Amino acid sequence: MVCLVVAVCNLFTIVPNDLTYDRLVKEVLQKSAITVYVAAVFCSMKIPFINKKGFLWATPLFVTAIVNFPFTSLIFGSAKIDRADLIWIFTLSCLLTAFAEELFFRGILLDFLLKKFDKKFPILKTCLVSSAVFGLWHFTNLLYGAGFLITLGQAVYTFILGLMLSFTAIKTKNLFITALIHFVFNFGGKIIPVLGSGSVDLTFIILTALFGAVSIIYIFINYMKSEGKREGLFLKNRS
Repeated sequence: MVCLVVAVCNLFTIVPNDLTYDRLVKEVLQKSAITVYVAAVFCSMKIPFINKKGFLWATPLFVTAIVNFPFTSLIFGSAKIDRADLIWIFTLSCLLTAFAEELFFRGILLDFLLKKFDKKFPILKTCLVSSAVFGLWHFTNLLYGAGFLITLGQAVYTFILGLMLSFTAIKTKNLFITALIHFVFNFGGKIIPVLGSGSVDLTFIILTALFGAVSIIYIFINYMKSEGKREGLFLKNRS
């Protein structure tokens, strides 16, 4: 059924005379089908999705995700949003992507890997492998006409993001947090390419790099504590 929805969407034009709107509508239909399927598999595994813990711990990561929005580029005029009328469906597309990918990569896959890596450095191995798969997954963008170098850069970027999200899922046992962080990253990173024009400015690049570095250090410090004490092994004790 999922493959059928994806195929049908690619065959027909849903919104004539508006390529951007048409592309977003197709994305939402395709991602809705994928999300429903992944959610069904996720629920069948009885993996918890949300709890009350972890929000405070994840605050630095939320801040980093928010900084990824091109505020300075829009303020200083190096970029602009041309299709503000489509923000609603763009938001929906970003939400579906974030939740579907978190349910699979930080839910189903992470849970499977943590059961496989029981001995030395289980958290490190799990985060590296799941993030590598997450990064490689984005090479599928080549099928939609994306350039190789751009796709390669996105794969590296998503590998790093995957490391952050994987450890966050293990530490907090809260996929709702990782889905929200993922959504904010997607929204800020895609809004100009999808709905606007122009490019990001130097201030944005510096701020993104600075906060990204702080988040990496924060994750590394907490990883050392968790690996040493074998804390936060996600769902390993689930009955």
